[in-house]
Amino acid sequence: MLTNRMKIFDSSQITKIKSSETLRFVLLLFPPFLAIHCVEQIYFVYGNVLEDFGVSLEATGWILSAYFLGVMLVRPFGGWMVENLGVRGTLTWGSALAFVGCAMLLFTRDPVLSFAGRAVSGAGFGVYTNGLFSYQAIIVPPESRTAIFAVVTSSGILPTGIITPIGEWLISRSFIMPYLAIGPILALSCWYFGVKATGGTAVKQKEQEVWGAYRDLFASRKFVFTVLTGTLMACVDSTTIIMSILASANDTFASYFFMSFAAAACVVRIPCSKLLGRLPREKCVALSGLMMSLSVLGIALWPSSESFLVGGVFFGIGIGSGWPIFHSMISAALPVSLRPKGIATALLMYDLGWFITPIIVGRLMVSFDISAAFIALSLAIGTAQLALQIFFWLPESRKGDHCGA
Repeated sequence: MLTNRMKIFDSSQITKIKSSETLRFVLLLFPPFLAIHCVEQIYFVYGNVLEDFGVSLEATGWILSAYFLGVMLVRPFGGWMVENLGVRGTLTWGSALAFVGCAMLLFTRDPVLSFAGRAVSGAGFGVYTNGLFSYQAIIVPPESRTAIFAVVTSSGILPTGIITPIGEWLISRSFIMPYLAIGPILALSCWYFGVKATGGTAVKQKEQEVWGAYRDLFASRKFVFTVLTGTLMACVDSTTIIMSILASANDTFASYFFMSFAAAACVVRIPCSKLLGRLPREKCVALSGLMMSLSVLGIALWPSSESFLVGGVFFGIGIGSGWPIFHSMISAALPVSLRPKGIATALLMYDLGWFITPIIVGRLMVSFDISAAFIALSLAIGTAQLALQIFFWLPESRKGDHCGA
């Protein structure tokens, strides 16, 4: 049985990977990344469905956040799963959980069951992405890590400009059941693409692989501050799942934001991937998140079709550069033996940002105007990002201009 499991790569094999094999790896990993993010982002407009079902705004915030609660609950086990089940087993479990959770949402209007469905599907996303990110972090050559991560993770942006507008279109025409049926179908595609991705690129790990302990992660000061920076980025990134509520309150469509955001991010990650790989990471990682915060602030201050469109462009540039830089810095800060646990820990903290933001905004919307809630959030996060840039990343960058990788 063990011999049939897909094991992650032995570190001694990394330097032997040729550029043609790296390209093949990117092409194989792109579809499963795309599929699992389609599962996530088809529900970016699920708040509109809950509104049609008569669910309160505060309850909606909790239901939307339940997805990320599910993700966080499985993150601590992510490293263990990759180390013991292998990548293929991890992806299979992740897609199965995603299917069950999405199927629950298809057949219920009850807020409690909706919360449970979101949590289960979120657990599936957490397991699945842990497998993919660990797989990627171990085999990609360090000298091209940021550029390759940028291309592969662009598949996490594309659904925002494709699948999310389709969902919004279906909901606006009261095609609620067809909209909700998309999730389970996409979850099945995750299983197919995950098995295909791990089928032809197997390089087995050593029989006696020695993995590092969690306590070893926090010996790296840069790892800790990179995770903190990523958590703040996640807090503003997660406004995407409640952007449709802000748009609806101002008689416009969130698709203006989603499509411009996706287009800008994909331009940064694909045509500009080599340029992105040359950027000084320490100087850019917090600034990318700050650009996202300022974009949300501008949209909330002057909500209109035009501001959603323009704000989406700058938001896309920020996340298009920030996420691959963040992910490559996590990999660079750790030896191979710590990467499965390090990736799990970093993603757990990133998910924390996605979990708390909808709850905070949902609570603020009870007492204040929707736009005011977005303004307060973006100002608070932007201030923290600016402080990190000034007091940690700028001094860190003066130690040496660490580019690319």
